[in-house]
Amino acid sequence: MSASSLHPSFMTMIEIRQELESLGVKTDSFIEKIEFIDALLSTRHSSTKTKLPSVSSLQKAAVQELLASLKLPRGLISSVMERYNTCHSMIWLLDNSSRMKVHDSNIVKHMHGGGYDAGMEISCVDNVSRWHELRDCISVHSHMASKCFIRTNYWLVNDDNNGDDTKFMLCCGNPQNVHDEMSHLKSVLKRATLSHAHCLLTEQLSNLEKMIAKMITKIPLGQTITVVIFTQGVPTDKKGGTSRDIQHDYWNAMKKLSKLPVKIVMRLCTGDESVCDVYNKRDARVDNMDVLDDYWGEVRLDILSY
Repeated sequence: MSASSLHPSFMTMIEIRQELESLGVKTDSFIEKIEFIDALLSTRHSSTKTKLPSVSSLQKAAVQELLASLKLPRGLISSVMERYNTCHSMIWLLDNSSRMKVHDSNIVKHMHGGGYDAGMEISCVDNVSRWHELRDCISVHSHMASKCFIRTNYWLVNDDNNGDDTKFMLCCGNPQNVHDEMSHLKSVLKRATLSHAHCLLTEQLSNLEKMIAKMITKIPLGQTITVVIFTQGVPTDKKGGTSRDIQHDYWNAMKKLSKLPVKIVMRLCTGDESVCDVYNKRDARVDNMDVLDDYWGEVRLDILSY
């Protein structure tokens, strides 16, 4: 039987094995990873209804990098696989208010070498700014999105008046543009002034709800849009004030959004326990919403779930 008569996904496995073996790598230890990545490729190739652009070269690069770097237990691979298959696209709502300057946040430092099944060491760096934590997190997730070609939109909560649009995208068009899109994303986040006292979360949630409602017929059955709201957690009006009415409108907007085919992740970056308590109490009242308020604690359990 010739290679040309094999199933496309099987041909991909052959190519992967040949490339690895040509580098002197024994493929036996990579069987689970090969099957995992091959399943991802098969899923993307068969998703004709979503009319994804051809990304074979990017997928091949993703296979090579992931096979070289990931050492994940089987249970985690299954979890990541499930999330990947059901994720239509991602939208990140990024809080760029002046409250993001506060130094009460933390980032995770990864030690080089090893892997999850080899006891890879991670440590916590405290007292960084909330914006530092946001940039660190976006760096990880945008890298993953670019390698696996996950359609991702980024919205800044406030117009930062730095000459850039408040909305930009990654992996939503031509695969050849991904490098420039990544550079633009990093540049915008690096130059953010965080000069506005207001945090217009409610307004942006309403805009998101309207946009997703218009495209609902284009979302395949069983898939959802993952909406990650990265914020210090306190919405305000245009004057920077907050009140019970503002909070009420905010949670109403959140509930309306949750009725659509979305998975909402509240990605809090604050050391204010009173803010975290409010979100944790609301967690069970809003459909399809998870609250991630302890990055260091959560990352030790499952860094890839969000």
